[in-house]
Amino acid sequence: LPLEGVIDFRKERARLGKEAADLDAQLKGLQARLANQDFVRRAPPEEVRKARDLCRQHLAKRRRLLETLESLS
Repeated sequence: LPLEGVIDFRKERARLGKEAADLDAQLKGLQARLANQDFVRRAPPEEVRKARDLCRQHLAKRRRLLETLESLS
């Protein structure tokens, strides 16, 4: 489907770029937390599992965002 005129590609690229940057910041925090052995050792196992799951979800979402950004270029 031709989307030119329906979607402002410049704005959509900017929106997706901002969303990817936000995910990068969240990932950085999660990865730092998971790299902290005191957190991994002392936190309840459920909290560690949640952090790992969230990290995986963010990585997958970031990958999809970057693929979409690339397709809009």
